[in-house]
Amino acid sequence: MKIGLLLAAGKSSRFSGKNSARANKIFAEIFGEPVFVHGLRLLRNTCDHVLMAVRKVDEGKINKILRGQGITKVTLYIGGSSRCESVLRARRFFPKVPRPSDYLIIHNAANPRASREELMHAIKAMKKGISGIALGRKICS
Repeated sequence: MKIGLLLAAGKSSRFSGKNSARANKIFAEIFGEPVFVHGLRLLRNTCDHVLMAVRKVDEGKINKILRGQGITKVTLYIGGSSRCESVLRARRFFPKVPRPSDYLIIHNAANPRASREELMHAIKAMKKGISGIALGRKICS
């Protein structure tokens, strides 16, 4: 089983979006959709179950976007003050997910560029005994 964990509980402290110095980058639009939707779709199309760490202040807005996009089968929970804490808080949900869980796929909601092919390549490598893989791309030449 593959469980996807989308981390969207960050403060966006290095990002200032249009019309707001306190904008949350996961809501910035790329190709007409909020950034986080791209990563969420990737996980929904690859994983058996998806958990999404969110800030309490963003929970209602995210739920509204999910309903509007027709995205279902995502468990939202309040993340922590750091990525590590958000991952640790997700652990409490694992017993609710069918077990055994073979893979936990963690993705940053502010990264819309990951592809299913990259993700499947990483999973294939983990099947060969590698315990974890971090994917990345060169962003400029």
